[in-house]
Amino acid sequence: MPRMRTVNYDLKRRGKTWYVRKRVPSDVAIVYGKTVVEESLKTRDVMEARRRRDVRLKELDAIWQNLREGGSSSELEQLYKAHQQEQGEPPLLSTEAEPVTASDVLREELDAAAIRWGVRAGHLEDSSSSDDIAIVRDRYVDQTNEGRDLRDRLAAATGSISIKVAGEAWLAVANVTEGTKTEYRRFLNRASEVLPIVDRVTPTLARKFIQGEAKKRSRKSIANQQTALCGLWSHEGLDPSIWKRFRVDVGVAKLNRDIWTEDDLKLLFAKCKSVRLKRAMIIALYTGTRAMEVAGLRYDEERDLIIIDRESTKTDAGVRVLPCPAVLRSVIKEWVRQPMSKQSISNRFSELKSSLGFGRTKVFHSFRHTLLSRLHSDGVQEATAQLIVGHRPNNITYGTYGNKVDVEIFRPILDALDWQGVVGEVG
Repeated sequence: MPRMRTVNYDLKRRGKTWYVRKRVPSDVAIVYGKTVVEESLKTRDVMEARRRRDVRLKELDAIWQNLREGGSSSELEQLYKAHQQEQGEPPLLSTEAEPVTASDVLREELDAAAIRWGVRAGHLEDSSSSDDIAIVRDRYVDQTNEGRDLRDRLAAATGSISIKVAGEAWLAVANVTEGTKTEYRRFLNRASEVLPIVDRVTPTLARKFIQGEAKKRSRKSIANQQTALCGLWSHEGLDPSIWKRFRVDVGVAKLNRDIWTEDDLKLLFAKCKSVRLKRAMIIALYTGTRAMEVAGLRYDEERDLIIIDRESTKTDAGVRVLPCPAVLRSVIKEWVRQPMSKQSISNRFSELKSSLGFGRTKVFHSFRHTLLSRLHSDGVQEATAQLIVGHRPNNITYGTYGNKVDVEIFRPILDALDWQGVVGEVG
Protein backbone atom coordinates (compact mmCIF):
# COMPACT_ATOMS: atom_id res chain seq x y z
CA MET A 1 0.00 0.00 0.00
CA PRO A 2 1.43 3.44 -0.86
CA ARG A 3 2.94 5.17 2.18
CA MET A 4 1.04 8.43 1.56
CA ARG A 5 -2.26 6.68 2.12
CA THR A 6 -0.95 5.02 5.29
CA VAL A 7 0.23 8.20 6.98
CA ASN A 8 -2.82 10.16 5.80
CA TYR A 9 -5.42 7.89 7.39
CA ASP A 10 -8.60 9.69 8.49
CA LEU A 11 -7.58 12.73 6.43
CA LYS A 12 -9.17 14.10 3.29
CA ARG A 13 -8.58 17.24 1.33
CA ARG A 14 -11.14 19.64 -0.05
CA GLY A 15 -9.49 21.97 -2.49
CA LYS A 16 -6.29 22.84 -0.60
CA THR A 17 -7.64 22.53 2.95
CA TRP A 18 -7.24 19.35 5.00
CA TYR A 19 -10.10 17.77 6.95
CA VAL A 20 -10.26 15.05 9.57
CA ARG A 21 -12.90 12.42 8.77
CA LYS A 22 -13.76 9.68 11.22
CA ARG A 23 -16.66 7.25 11.51
CA VAL A 24 -18.43 7.41 14.88
CA PRO A 25 -18.51 4.01 16.66
CA SER A 26 -21.93 2.44 16.22
CA ASP A 27 -22.48 2.02 19.99
CA VAL A 28 -22.35 5.80 20.60
CA ALA A 29 -23.50 7.18 17.24
CA ILE A 30 -27.12 7.70 18.32
CA VAL A 31 -26.16 9.54 21.53
CA TYR A 32 -23.45 11.55 19.77
CA GLY A 33 -25.90 12.53 17.03
CA LYS A 34 -23.66 11.76 14.06
CA THR A 35 -22.41 8.72 12.19
CA VAL A 36 -19.39 10.49 10.70
CA VAL A 37 -17.26 13.36 12.02
CA GLU A 38 -15.81 15.56 9.29
CA GLU A 39 -14.17 18.78 10.42
CA SER A 40 -11.84 21.30 8.86
CA LEU A 41 -8.34 21.33 10.35
CA LYS A 42 -7.84 24.89 9.08
CA THR A 43 -4.51 24.17 7.44
CA ARG A 44 -3.14 23.52 3.98
CA ASP A 45 0.08 21.96 5.23
CA VAL A 46 -0.09 18.15 5.30
CA MET A 47 2.42 17.79 8.15
CA GLU A 48 0.43 20.18 10.34
CA ALA A 49 -2.78 18.45 9.29
CA ARG A 50 -1.42 15.11 10.53
CA ARG A 51 -0.50 16.65 13.90
CA ARG A 52 -3.92 18.26 14.32
CA ARG A 53 -5.63 15.07 13.24
CA ASP A 54 -3.82 13.06 15.92
CA VAL A 55 -4.83 15.57 18.60
CA ARG A 56 -8.44 15.62 17.45
CA LEU A 57 -8.72 11.83 17.23
CA LYS A 58 -7.55 11.51 20.84
CA GLU A 59 -10.18 14.04 21.84
CA LEU A 60 -12.90 12.18 19.99
CA ASP A 61 -11.90 8.84 21.53
CA ALA A 62 -12.13 10.40 25.00
CA ILE A 63 -15.53 11.97 24.22
CA TRP A 64 -16.94 8.68 22.94
CA GLN A 65 -15.60 6.79 25.96
CA ASN A 66 -17.20 9.40 28.23
CA LEU A 67 -20.53 8.83 26.46
CA ARG A 68 -20.24 5.10 27.10
CA GLU A 69 -19.83 5.86 30.81
CA GLY A 70 -22.94 8.02 30.87
CA GLY A 71 -21.34 11.45 30.47
CA SER A 72 -22.02 14.09 27.83
CA SER A 73 -19.97 15.11 24.84
CA SER A 74 -20.48 18.87 25.29
CA GLU A 75 -18.64 18.97 28.65
CA LEU A 76 -15.45 17.49 27.24
CA GLU A 77 -15.64 19.65 24.11
CA GLN A 78 -15.64 22.78 26.26
CA LEU A 79 -12.69 21.50 28.30
CA TYR A 80 -10.66 20.80 25.18
CA LYS A 81 -11.34 24.24 23.73
CA ALA A 82 -10.38 25.92 27.00
CA HIS A 83 -7.14 23.93 27.15
CA GLN A 84 -6.20 24.97 23.62
CA GLN A 85 -6.77 28.62 24.45
CA GLU A 86 -4.58 28.33 27.57
CA GLN A 87 -1.79 26.84 25.46
CA GLY A 88 -2.11 29.65 22.91
CA GLU A 89 -2.93 27.20 20.11
CA PRO A 90 -5.41 28.03 17.36
CA PRO A 91 -8.67 26.11 17.57
CA LEU A 92 -8.58 22.88 15.62
CA LEU A 93 -12.15 23.17 14.51
CA SER A 94 -13.74 25.66 12.17
CA THR A 95 -15.89 28.16 14.08
CA GLU A 96 -17.33 29.57 10.87
CA ALA A 97 -18.94 27.64 8.06
CA GLU A 98 -16.82 27.67 4.91
CA PRO A 99 -18.64 28.34 1.63
CA VAL A 100 -19.65 25.17 -0.18
CA THR A 101 -18.41 25.08 -3.79
CA ALA A 102 -19.53 23.01 -6.74
CA SER A 103 -16.38 20.92 -6.42
CA ASP A 104 -17.20 20.23 -2.73
CA VAL A 105 -20.63 18.95 -3.72
CA LEU A 106 -19.16 16.73 -6.44
CA ARG A 107 -16.51 15.35 -4.07
CA GLU A 108 -19.24 14.42 -1.62
CA GLU A 109 -21.28 12.86 -4.41
CA LEU A 110 -18.27 10.85 -5.61
CA ASP A 111 -17.43 9.67 -2.09
CA ALA A 112 -21.03 8.68 -1.36
CA ALA A 113 -21.41 6.82 -4.66
CA ALA A 114 -18.07 5.05 -4.14
CA ILE A 115 -19.07 3.97 -0.61
CA ARG A 116 -22.41 2.60 -1.82
CA TRP A 117 -20.63 0.72 -4.59
CA GLY A 118 -17.96 -0.55 -2.19
CA VAL A 119 -20.54 -1.87 0.28
CA ARG A 120 -22.48 -3.66 -2.48
CA ALA A 121 -19.27 -5.17 -3.85
CA GLY A 122 -18.09 -6.27 -0.41
CA HIS A 123 -15.06 -3.96 -0.36
CA LEU A 124 -16.19 -1.89 2.65
CA GLU A 125 -17.47 -2.58 6.14
CA ASP A 126 -18.84 -0.26 8.83
CA SER A 127 -15.40 -0.12 10.44
CA SER A 128 -13.63 0.91 7.24
CA SER A 129 -11.06 3.70 7.59
CA SER A 130 -10.55 6.69 5.32
CA ASP A 131 -7.64 4.75 3.83
CA ASP A 132 -10.02 1.95 2.73
CA ILE A 133 -12.52 4.46 1.36
CA ALA A 134 -9.80 6.16 -0.72
CA ILE A 135 -8.83 2.82 -2.26
CA VAL A 136 -12.45 1.94 -3.02
CA ARG A 137 -13.00 5.40 -4.57
CA ASP A 138 -10.08 4.76 -6.93
CA ARG A 139 -11.52 1.35 -7.84
CA TYR A 140 -14.95 2.87 -8.38
CA VAL A 141 -13.51 5.40 -10.83
CA ASP A 142 -11.40 2.79 -12.62
CA GLN A 143 -14.11 0.14 -12.92
CA THR A 144 -17.39 1.99 -13.52
CA ASN A 145 -18.69 4.45 -16.11
CA GLU A 146 -20.55 6.34 -13.36
CA GLY A 147 -17.31 6.77 -11.42
CA ARG A 148 -15.44 8.07 -14.46
CA ASP A 149 -18.28 10.48 -15.21
CA LEU A 150 -18.18 11.89 -11.66
CA ARG A 151 -14.39 12.16 -11.87
CA ASP A 152 -14.66 14.09 -15.14
CA ARG A 153 -17.30 16.43 -13.70
CA LEU A 154 -15.16 17.03 -10.62
CA ALA A 155 -12.10 17.71 -12.76
CA ALA A 156 -14.04 20.25 -14.82
CA ALA A 157 -15.33 21.95 -11.65
CA THR A 158 -11.77 22.36 -10.37
CA GLY A 159 -10.53 23.86 -13.62
CA SER A 160 -9.13 20.63 -15.06
CA ILE A 161 -10.47 18.47 -17.85
CA SER A 162 -10.43 14.78 -18.76
CA ILE A 163 -9.00 13.43 -22.00
CA LYS A 164 -12.49 12.36 -23.07
CA VAL A 165 -14.04 15.80 -22.55
CA ALA A 166 -11.07 17.64 -24.05
CA GLY A 167 -11.14 15.22 -26.98
CA GLU A 168 -14.76 16.01 -27.81
CA ALA A 169 -13.97 19.74 -27.85
CA TRP A 170 -11.02 19.15 -30.19
CA LEU A 171 -12.87 16.78 -32.54
CA ALA A 172 -15.67 19.34 -32.90
CA VAL A 173 -13.23 21.64 -34.75
CA ALA A 174 -10.69 19.12 -36.11
CA ASN A 175 -10.26 19.08 -39.89
CA VAL A 176 -10.65 15.31 -40.34
CA THR A 177 -13.35 13.09 -41.79
CA GLU A 178 -16.20 11.69 -39.72
CA GLY A 179 -14.71 8.22 -40.05
CA THR A 180 -11.38 9.44 -38.67
CA LYS A 181 -13.19 11.26 -35.85
CA THR A 182 -14.89 8.01 -34.88
CA GLU A 183 -11.54 6.22 -34.79
CA TYR A 184 -9.86 9.04 -32.82
CA ARG A 185 -12.77 9.19 -30.38
CA ARG A 186 -12.31 5.49 -29.61
CA PHE A 187 -8.59 6.03 -28.94
CA LEU A 188 -9.19 9.09 -26.73
CA ASN A 189 -11.93 7.38 -24.71
CA ARG A 190 -9.56 4.47 -24.10
CA ALA A 191 -6.84 6.88 -22.92
CA SER A 192 -9.34 8.64 -20.65
CA GLU A 193 -10.15 5.33 -18.94
CA VAL A 194 -6.50 4.73 -18.01
CA LEU A 195 -4.84 8.14 -17.69
CA PRO A 196 -5.51 11.10 -15.38
CA ILE A 197 -6.77 14.51 -16.49
CA VAL A 198 -4.97 16.15 -19.41
CA ASP A 199 -2.62 18.45 -17.53
CA ARG A 200 -1.45 15.67 -15.20
CA VAL A 201 -0.25 13.23 -17.88
CA THR A 202 3.53 13.04 -17.56
CA PRO A 203 5.94 11.78 -20.26
CA THR A 204 6.40 8.61 -18.18
CA LEU A 205 2.66 7.94 -18.03
CA ALA A 206 2.34 8.63 -21.76
CA ARG A 207 5.12 6.16 -22.59
CA LYS A 208 3.71 3.44 -20.32
CA PHE A 209 0.23 3.87 -21.78
CA ILE A 210 1.37 3.58 -25.42
CA GLN A 211 3.65 0.65 -24.64
CA GLY A 212 0.76 -1.11 -22.91
CA GLU A 213 -1.55 -0.52 -25.87
CA ALA A 214 1.17 -1.69 -28.29
CA LYS A 215 1.00 -5.20 -26.83
CA LYS A 216 -2.47 -5.69 -28.32
CA ARG A 217 -2.56 -3.43 -31.38
CA SER A 218 -0.91 -3.30 -34.80
CA ARG A 219 1.79 -0.77 -35.63
CA LYS A 220 -0.61 1.18 -37.83
CA SER A 221 -3.24 1.34 -35.09
CA ILE A 222 -0.69 2.56 -32.54
CA ALA A 223 0.55 5.21 -34.97
CA ASN A 224 -3.03 6.44 -35.41
CA GLN A 225 -3.53 6.46 -31.64
CA GLN A 226 -0.37 8.55 -31.19
CA THR A 227 -1.52 10.93 -33.93
CA ALA A 228 -4.87 11.41 -32.17
CA LEU A 229 -3.24 12.16 -28.82
CA CYS A 230 -0.66 14.49 -30.40
CA GLY A 231 -3.50 16.39 -32.10
CA LEU A 232 -5.35 16.80 -28.80
CA TRP A 233 -2.23 17.92 -26.94
CA SER A 234 -1.46 20.53 -29.64
CA HIS A 235 -5.06 21.78 -29.42
CA GLU A 236 -4.65 22.14 -25.63
CA GLY A 237 -1.38 24.08 -26.06
CA LEU A 238 0.65 21.25 -24.50
CA ASP A 239 3.76 19.45 -25.73
CA PRO A 240 2.62 16.73 -28.19
CA SER A 241 6.07 15.14 -28.34
CA ILE A 242 5.43 13.25 -25.10
CA TRP A 243 3.52 10.74 -27.22
CA LYS A 244 6.30 10.04 -29.72
CA ARG A 245 9.68 10.59 -28.09
CA PHE A 246 10.22 6.88 -27.38
CA ARG A 247 10.50 3.59 -29.23
CA VAL A 248 7.35 1.48 -29.47
CA ASP A 249 7.60 -2.32 -29.53
CA VAL A 250 4.41 -3.50 -31.19
CA GLY A 251 3.15 -6.89 -30.12
CA VAL A 252 0.62 -7.55 -32.90
CA ALA A 253 2.02 -8.20 -36.37
CA LYS A 254 0.38 -6.60 -39.39
CA LEU A 255 -2.41 -8.81 -40.67
CA ASN A 256 -2.47 -9.28 -44.44
CA ARG A 257 -5.90 -9.52 -46.02
CA ASP A 258 -6.75 -12.32 -48.43
CA ILE A 259 -8.99 -11.99 -51.48
CA TRP A 260 -12.36 -13.70 -51.80
CA THR A 261 -12.31 -16.68 -54.11
CA GLU A 262 -15.27 -17.42 -56.40
CA ASP A 263 -16.38 -20.22 -54.09
CA ASP A 264 -16.16 -17.83 -51.11
CA LEU A 265 -18.31 -15.26 -52.91
CA LYS A 266 -20.92 -17.82 -53.90
CA LEU A 267 -21.19 -18.92 -50.25
CA LEU A 268 -21.37 -15.36 -48.92
CA PHE A 269 -24.13 -14.23 -51.25
CA ALA A 270 -26.07 -17.48 -50.94
CA LYS A 271 -26.14 -17.34 -47.13
CA CYS A 272 -26.70 -13.61 -46.75
CA LYS A 273 -30.34 -12.97 -45.76
CA SER A 274 -30.15 -9.15 -45.81
CA VAL A 275 -30.86 -7.57 -49.21
CA ARG A 276 -29.25 -4.29 -48.10
CA LEU A 277 -26.06 -6.03 -46.99
CA LYS A 278 -25.95 -7.87 -50.34
CA ARG A 279 -26.15 -4.49 -52.09
CA ALA A 280 -23.26 -3.16 -50.02
CA MET A 281 -21.17 -6.25 -50.84
CA ILE A 282 -21.80 -6.10 -54.59
CA ILE A 283 -21.06 -2.36 -54.73
CA ALA A 284 -17.71 -2.98 -53.00
CA LEU A 285 -16.96 -5.86 -55.34
CA TYR A 286 -17.53 -3.76 -58.50
CA THR A 287 -15.97 -0.50 -57.29
CA GLY A 288 -13.40 -1.41 -54.60
CA THR A 289 -15.05 0.94 -52.13
CA ARG A 290 -14.44 0.67 -48.39
CA ALA A 291 -17.37 0.17 -46.01
CA MET A 292 -17.40 3.88 -45.07
CA GLU A 293 -17.31 4.82 -48.78
CA VAL A 294 -20.19 2.50 -49.60
CA ALA A 295 -22.19 4.00 -46.73
CA GLY A 296 -21.63 7.60 -47.86
CA LEU A 297 -21.49 7.41 -51.66
CA ARG A 298 -23.77 9.54 -53.85
CA TYR A 299 -25.22 8.79 -57.28
CA ASP A 300 -25.54 11.32 -60.11
CA GLU A 301 -28.33 9.69 -62.11
CA GLU A 302 -28.17 12.23 -64.94
CA ARG A 303 -24.52 11.49 -65.69
CA ASP A 304 -24.64 7.92 -64.33
CA LEU A 305 -21.73 8.55 -61.96
CA ILE A 306 -20.87 7.24 -58.48
CA ILE A 307 -19.43 10.05 -56.33
CA ILE A 308 -17.25 9.50 -53.26
CA ASP A 309 -16.45 12.80 -51.52
CA ARG A 310 -13.98 13.64 -48.76
CA GLU A 311 -16.42 13.10 -45.91
CA SER A 312 -17.00 9.53 -47.05
CA THR A 313 -13.43 8.35 -47.50
CA LYS A 314 -10.34 7.75 -45.46
CA THR A 315 -7.77 9.68 -47.53
CA ASP A 316 -7.55 12.52 -50.05
CA ALA A 317 -6.73 9.96 -52.74
CA GLY A 318 -10.02 8.22 -51.94
CA VAL A 319 -12.02 11.18 -53.28
CA ARG A 320 -13.10 10.03 -56.74
CA VAL A 321 -15.86 9.77 -59.33
CA LEU A 322 -16.57 6.47 -61.07
CA PRO A 323 -18.86 5.54 -63.94
CA CYS A 324 -21.63 3.28 -62.68
CA PRO A 325 -21.29 -0.22 -64.20
CA ALA A 326 -24.42 -1.14 -66.15
CA VAL A 327 -25.12 -4.24 -64.08
CA LEU A 328 -24.84 -2.18 -60.88
CA ARG A 329 -27.23 0.63 -61.85
CA SER A 330 -30.41 -0.71 -60.25
CA VAL A 331 -28.51 -1.76 -57.12
CA ILE A 332 -27.00 1.74 -56.72
CA LYS A 333 -30.37 3.43 -57.09
CA GLU A 334 -31.88 1.22 -54.39
CA TRP A 335 -28.85 1.69 -52.16
CA VAL A 336 -28.89 5.51 -52.12
CA ARG A 337 -32.60 5.36 -51.39
CA GLN A 338 -32.07 3.12 -48.37
CA PRO A 339 -28.38 2.90 -47.34
CA MET A 340 -26.76 1.39 -44.25
CA SER A 341 -24.29 3.09 -41.93
CA LYS A 342 -20.64 2.15 -42.00
CA GLN A 343 -20.94 0.57 -38.56
CA SER A 344 -23.98 -1.47 -39.57
CA ILE A 345 -22.23 -2.73 -42.70
CA SER A 346 -19.16 -3.76 -40.70
CA ASN A 347 -21.14 -5.40 -37.90
CA ARG A 348 -23.59 -7.31 -40.09
CA PHE A 349 -20.86 -8.48 -42.47
CA SER A 350 -18.64 -9.58 -39.58
CA GLU A 351 -21.52 -11.67 -38.20
CA LEU A 352 -22.12 -13.22 -41.63
CA LYS A 353 -18.54 -14.16 -42.44
CA SER A 354 -17.84 -15.46 -38.91
CA SER A 355 -20.93 -17.68 -39.06
CA LEU A 356 -19.50 -19.20 -42.25
CA GLY A 357 -16.12 -19.93 -40.68
CA PHE A 358 -14.02 -17.21 -42.35
CA GLY A 359 -11.16 -15.91 -40.23
CA ARG A 360 -9.49 -12.55 -39.62
CA THR A 361 -7.70 -12.46 -42.98
CA LYS A 362 -10.98 -12.14 -44.88
CA VAL A 363 -13.06 -9.05 -44.10
CA PHE A 364 -15.23 -6.51 -45.92
CA HIS A 365 -12.05 -4.74 -47.03
CA SER A 366 -11.12 -7.96 -48.88
CA PHE A 367 -13.65 -7.01 -51.62
CA ARG A 368 -11.25 -4.17 -52.43
CA HIS A 369 -8.31 -6.57 -52.78
CA THR A 370 -10.48 -8.95 -54.79
CA LEU A 371 -11.32 -6.23 -57.33
CA LEU A 372 -7.67 -5.21 -57.66
CA SER A 373 -6.75 -8.85 -58.26
CA ARG A 374 -9.43 -9.15 -60.99
CA LEU A 375 -8.32 -5.89 -62.67
CA HIS A 376 -4.74 -7.15 -62.70
CA SER A 377 -5.77 -10.46 -64.26
CA ASP A 378 -7.82 -8.53 -66.86
CA GLY A 379 -4.66 -6.67 -67.92
CA VAL A 380 -5.63 -3.25 -66.53
CA GLN A 381 -2.60 -1.02 -65.92
CA GLU A 382 -1.63 -0.73 -62.26
CA ALA A 383 -1.94 3.07 -62.15
CA THR A 384 -5.45 2.90 -63.65
CA ALA A 385 -6.51 0.25 -61.14
CA GLN A 386 -5.16 2.40 -58.30
CA LEU A 387 -7.20 5.38 -59.48
CA ILE A 388 -10.36 3.26 -59.62
CA VAL A 389 -10.06 2.08 -56.00
CA GLY A 390 -8.76 5.40 -54.65
CA HIS A 391 -5.07 4.65 -54.12
CA ARG A 392 -2.49 7.32 -54.82
CA PRO A 393 -0.42 6.01 -57.78
CA ASN A 394 3.31 5.64 -57.13
CA ASN A 395 4.14 6.93 -60.60
CA ILE A 396 4.90 10.67 -60.41
CA THR A 397 2.92 11.54 -63.56
CA TYR A 398 -0.19 9.67 -62.47
CA GLY A 399 0.26 10.81 -58.86
CA THR A 400 0.32 14.47 -59.88
CA TYR A 401 -2.18 14.54 -62.72
CA GLY A 402 -4.27 11.41 -62.14
CA ASN A 403 -7.23 13.36 -60.75
CA LYS A 404 -7.53 15.18 -64.09
CA VAL A 405 -8.18 11.96 -66.04
CA ASP A 406 -11.59 11.78 -67.76
CA VAL A 407 -13.54 9.29 -65.63
CA GLU A 408 -15.31 7.94 -68.73
CA ILE A 409 -12.16 5.99 -69.62
CA PHE A 410 -13.02 3.77 -66.65
CA ARG A 411 -16.50 2.90 -67.92
CA PRO A 412 -15.56 0.09 -70.34
CA ILE A 413 -13.23 -1.39 -67.71
CA LEU A 414 -15.96 -1.53 -65.06
CA ASP A 415 -18.64 -2.65 -67.53
CA ALA A 416 -16.39 -5.56 -68.52
CA LEU A 417 -16.39 -6.92 -64.96
CA ASP A 418 -18.60 -9.98 -64.63
CA TRP A 419 -19.48 -11.16 -61.13
CA GLN A 420 -23.01 -12.29 -61.91
CA GLY A 421 -22.03 -15.94 -61.81
CA VAL A 422 -21.01 -15.64 -58.12
CA VAL A 423 -23.35 -13.00 -56.66
CA GLY A 424 -26.64 -14.08 -58.22
CA GLU A 425 -29.71 -11.87 -57.98
CA VAL A 426 -29.40 -8.99 -55.54
CA GLY A 427 -32.37 -6.74 -56.30
